Amino acid sequence: MNRILPCLFLSTSIAAFGQTPTPAITAEELKAHVKYLASDELEGRGSGTEGNSKAAAYIAEQMKQYGLKPAGDNGTYYQTFEFTASVKLGKSNTCVLEGKGLPGGKSELNVDTDFRPLGFTTNASVAGPIVFVGYGISAPDNKYDEYKDLDVNGKVVVALRFGPDGDDMHSDLNKFTSLRNKARTAREKGAVALVIISGPVEDADDNLIKLSYDQSFASSGIPAITMKRSVVEKLIAAGGRDLKTIQEEIKKSRQPQSVQMGNVTMSLTAEVEHVKASSANVVGYLEGNDPRLKTEAVVIGAH
Repeated sequence: MNRILPCLFLSTSIAAFGQTPTPAITAEELKAHVKYLASDELEGRGSGTEGNSKAAAYIAEQMKQYGLKPAGDNGTYYQTFEFTASVKLGKSNTCVLEGKGLPGGKSELNVDTDFRPLGFTTNASVAGPIVFVGYGISAPDNKYDEYKDLDVNGKVVVALRFGPDGDDMHSDLNKFTSLRNKARTAREKGAVALVIISGPVEDADDNLIKLSYDQSFASSGIPAITMKRSVVEKLIAAGGRDLKTIQEEIKKSRQPQSVQMGNVTMSLTAEVEHVKASSANVVGYLEGNDPRLKTEAVVIGAH
């Protein structure tokens, strides 16, 4: 989460102020500033929080005491802006499965229980047949490509979280395992949506991924959701396969194990709403007095 700290504008030729030099800043002063800004009272200074506002007020007062002029909005030290603080479920999230092997040929899933949109999803409605693509990784240079010889154009792809080495950050495939990267890969391969499930080897509890905002401006380009593994396990079992066995085989052989889900199709609408909040940069400036250089500026920022 962003922590907004001051932006300080200094005109050039500071040495030419002609002012009496002030005593050097002491270690005690710096320690006092850091101690307050890092204190529990400010609760991490997350953007839009009360702690952030307290930090901004403190910094503005320090700028005033040090003789900086306000350079923010309407003669203040504050330059306000709006940002996305979080995401929440929209009102139009639906997921319906249709095809052979389903009770009555149809199954309507419940949002936030059976499935949940990911925070970076594109808000859209799509439909298509389902295909399981293992971990959903395409890394031919690393001799690992689960999309090789697999046509997912117009289909909904289902992928496991992480990679064949789990969530090992030292794995040669680690950079391909992020949820955003899996969504990008699925989109580039022609898929209309991405479904992420937790594999039985890593997550015995079969948890949905939490809905959270990752501070990125871009959406995934396709609807992206997390789904209960149990839903997918039933579809795979209807074709005579076992998901845990498939996952263990991928880990062992590092070879693709895609599964076409028979004639089952998914109709999906994913929607998240961005929750807006306001915060502010704290901006002040010291004006120089050199006739030639005072129209230029040195910008010092802290963040």
